[in-house]
Amino acid sequence: LGANVGFGNGWAMSFSSYNSRSGKLSLSTGATHMAALSENNFLIKDKKVRDLKVTRSGGDLIIEHKTGVLEVLSRSGSRSDEWLASRIYSPEGRVIYLDYRLVAGRRLLSGIRDESQALLTTDMRGGAGQVSSITLWPESPADQLTFQLQQQNGELTKITLALDNGALLSWRLRYETVNGLRLINRLELPTDGFETITYRPAALRL
Repeated sequence: LGANVGFGNGWAMSFSSYNSRSGKLSLSTGATHMAALSENNFLIKDKKVRDLKVTRSGGDLIIEHKTGVLEVLSRSGSRSDEWLASRIYSPEGRVIYLDYRLVAGRRLLSGIRDESQALLTTDMRGGAGQVSSITLWPESPADQLTFQLQQQNGELTKITLALDNGALLSWRLRYETVNGLRLINRLELPTDGFETITYRPAALRL
C-alpha cells in the first residue's frame, strides 16, 4: 500500500497530481508518467500516446484530456513541490472545485463542490490528518450519506454507513504482507458475505 493521504495507507480519491521533486505526474486515469517542469514548459519524458496535453499557465498546470475533460492543478505556494487538482471541467463546461486543508505540512482533501452546492466533505480526526468520515450531499438532509472510516496502524479497516432506520452497514478490510507489500486479502460485506484474494508471491516484486 502507498502513502496515507488521510483515508488509510494506499487509499485516495482519483485526482491528478504532480510532484516536481520526484518528477512524477499521476493522472486521474491511473496512469503515471515522469515529467520535467521548467518556468515556461512541461515535458512528459516517457509518453508515446498523444491522449493528453499539459501546459503551464502562471502557477497552475493545465491538463487537457483527449476526452475533453480539463483539469487545473494548483500548488499552495511558490515554494511548494506539489500540484493538486483544484478545478475539473467537463466537456460540456461544467466545473467542480476541490478544497484542501493543511494538516502537518500536507494538503489533504476537505471538500468537493460544483457551481451551486457542496458535493462531498471530509471530517478529520485531531491534527494527524486522519479522515474520520466522508459525507455526500452534505447540504441536502434528504439525500445526505455519511460513511464513517476506521483506521488501525494507518490502514483502513472498516467503513460504516448508518441508514435512516438506524441500521448500520459495514465493510471490513483485512490485510497481509506479501514480499514486503501490504495487500488486501479479505473484504467482509454488510450481507455477512465475504470476498478473499490470494496472491502468488513469485508474481509480486517491489
